[in-house]
Amino acid sequence: MSDDFLVEQLREMGYGDAEQLAIGMQGAAYRLPGEKVAKIWFHAGEEELRRLGELYAAIDGQLPFRTPRMLDLRRPGPYYVTIEAELPGVPLHEVAPGYGEAGWDRARDCVVDVLAALAEVEAPEVLHRMTVLDESDPFRLEGMSWIEALTGLVRRRVARFGDQLAPVIDDFGGKVQRLLDQLAGMKEPETRLVHGDVTAGTSSSTKTSGPWRWSISAC
Repeated sequence: MSDDFLVEQLREMGYGDAEQLAIGMQGAAYRLPGEKVAKIWFHAGEEELRRLGELYAAIDGQLPFRTPRMLDLRRPGPYYVTIEAELPGVPLHEVAPGYGEAGWDRARDCVVDVLAALAEVEAPEVLHRMTVLDESDPFRLEGMSWIEALTGLVRRRVARFGDQLAPVIDDFGGKVQRLLDQLAGMKEPETRLVHGDVTAGTSSSTKTSGPWRWSISAC
């Protein structure tokens, strides 16, 4: 994907001075003047991004760290672009000691603290309408349990990718069945906000990561 082509999309929106921060499978992120960030989404549609904006707004101010705020959503070309407030901080991996080095436990505790804080947020209504991976339908339909939703996701992914995975994973069918059996035996958890792609090396204002929707900054 040409950087010039992507920057041209931002120029169409009136942002002539854009610095590319990262580019990945899901999209590209650019720093803009005025403490803003542009995210160009290669695969997301308008409805999905509007739901994301609703989620941002629903949890704004509920956590001890900053979360994204969507300021604008437009489609100047083939891709949707969100303009968001730039999150403060730097990626944790840039300042934290390596695993096992003196002080590395402080970085570990920082990530754990973020996950613990997210788990304390009461799930907003919009969370039930969010999608996962590349699916267009909500992950958990009204009245569906978490276990039912996760089981359905596993079955759909196996149906879609099983033919590719089975030849390279030993006992693929048996492993899938054991996973389904374990899900069936789980106790239904309390609905809470959770992030499936938080690592010590991600920051939504400086690196792409999964849906790159959160910032993990140095504590």
